[in-house]
Formats: sequence, structure tokens, C-alpha cells
Amino acid sequence: MEKALKLVTIKLISDTMWPNGMIGKRELLTAMKKFENKFEFKVERVPFMLEPEYMHKGEDFTEPFE
Repeated sequence: MEKALKLVTIKLISDTMWPNGMIGKRELLTAMKKFENKFEFKVERVPFMLEPEYMHKGEDFTEPFE
């Protein structure tokens, strides 16, 4: 008889505009793989916008950088 794995639920809260979340995702997947024989994982993605108005206002990149 196969032993049931304990379910671990992970809430992944990440900024939808910041690409560095991929680094964290890679680390999370590595950790999950390491413990896949002991636990069953359920990942709930919760999007978070650090600056919600950014999409509406945009930025003018025509000015030279100083």
C-alpha cells in the first residue's frame, strides 16, 4: 500500500511586472523536486502589482538619461 504524501500549499505572491520572479521560481521548483518523495505540492499564484497605476500612466523615455 502506497503511503499518501502530505499536501503542502504554497501561496506564491509575485509582482507581475518584475522579471526577477523567475529566479525565485527556479529556486522554488528545485526545492520542490528535492522533497517530491515526501510531499505533494500545490502552488497558488497570487499576482501583486507593486505600482498598480504604472500600466495606466506609462513613462516618457524620450528624455535623455542624466
